[in-house]
Amino acid sequence: MKFLNKENIIWACFTILVYLLTHGFVNSDYLMSYYTSSLLPEFTGVFLELLVVLLVVYSWQSKQEKERKKEKERILRKYIIFIMKKFFKFDAIPSEFSFYAENHNSNHAVLIKLLNEIESMEDGLLNDKIGEEFIKHCNVDIDAITALLPVSSELSNDHFKAWSRIVFYVKKIECLNLDDINEKDFKFFVTKLIGYIMDFDNATSEHKIFNGAK
Repeated sequence: MKFLNKENIIWACFTILVYLLTHGFVNSDYLMSYYTSSLLPEFTGVFLELLVVLLVVYSWQSKQEKERKKEKERILRKYIIFIMKKFFKFDAIPSEFSFYAENHNSNHAVLIKLLNEIESMEDGLLNDKIGEEFIKHCNVDIDAITALLPVSSELSNDHFKAWSRIVFYVKKIECLNLDDINEKDFKFFVTKLIGYIMDFDNATSEHKIFNGAK
C-alpha cells in the first residue's frame, strides 16, 4: 500500500497529536475532566515518542539513501574518468584535470574548451590523435558501461537519460572500422559523447548527490 509510507505516517501522527492537544473525544464534563487529566497526557506522550522515533528513523534512512547514491554515482563517474583520460593529449585538458563531482563548474569550462578544440581540428587530425586508441577503449568498456544502466536509473531520470546516450555513443564509436575510420562520423560521435558527459555532471550537481566527496 503506497499510502503507508514514512511521510504519511509521520503526518498522521502529527495530526492526531494536534487533535489530542486541542480537542476531546467527548463532551461530558466528567469524561472531559478524566480525559484532560489522565488520558491526554498519556496519549500526548505516546504520540510524541512515536513521532520522535519516526523522525529519527526517517532522517537516518534518508542519510543512508544519500550515501548509497553517492557511491553509485562514483562508480559511474569512474568510467567517465577512464574515457576522459584519453583526451589528455589535447591542449584544452590541463594535466591536473580530475573530473571530480565537486568541480562541476571547472569540469564544464574544460569540456567546453575541449569541444571547441575538437570541432576546430582539420580533417584527419582527430583520427591521428586518438582515433584507434579511443575506439579500442570503447570496445573494452562498452559491456561494463551498458551493464551500469540500471545503476544510473537509481540516481535520477536525468542521470539515466544522460547515461543512456553515453552508452549509445560509446557503442557507435566502438562499431567504427579501425582499418578505415570515418573522420566525420568519429568527430560527430565524440562531440556528442562529451556533451552527454556534461549532462551527467549537470545531473549530479542539480540533484546534489555529491557532498565534497571524490
